[in-house]
Amino acid sequence: MNKKIDRRIIKTNESLTSSLLSLMENRPIEDITINEICDLAKTRRATFYQHFKDKYDLLTYIINKIRLDYLVQGLNEIVDIKQFCTILVERSFKLFSRYRKLIKSSTSSPSFYLMEDIFTKEIMSAVKTKIDETKNFFSYPGSSIFLSNVFAGALMQVLKYSFKNGKEKEEEIIKELSLFLSRL
Repeated sequence: MNKKIDRRIIKTNESLTSSLLSLMENRPIEDITINEICDLAKTRRATFYQHFKDKYDLLTYIINKIRLDYLVQGLNEIVDIKQFCTILVERSFKLFSRYRKLIKSSTSSPSFYLMEDIFTKEIMSAVKTKIDETKNFFSYPGSSIFLSNVFAGALMQVLKYSFKNGKEKEEEIIKELSLFLSRL
């Protein structure tokens, strides 16, 4: 049975999320205080700490929410691992494009590595789960752990390459990566 979440909790989480994302567009998370997040969200510090341990816990919550809302939503029905991975690639590029300003402000800070690590683990988890679900129907050239690590690492490197080389290269890179996946 699903637990219903109080609307006030949802509203508070959304407000804190929006505030942190807004602040991170101009500064890395290390330079942002809990007070600034709370002031922008019109929330008390005590309320913040009822929901999150610290600002990094909030950041982890945001990345997980983004993953659930945008990245893997609706992918459960897809059985073909190549199609699954191709869609993950396309959605990952859309996410990086959508949050380009936030990512750009964080690239020189340690928070970038935290975000990258969380995102990479989420991709690895999604791919590993899909491989494990379909291993009785398809043969794979390695274990689900190995293949999910290779895919997630390659995707992160390609995303960083695209980010450094400009938005105009995205379509070309997505096509090349899709072609590569189709030949596996």
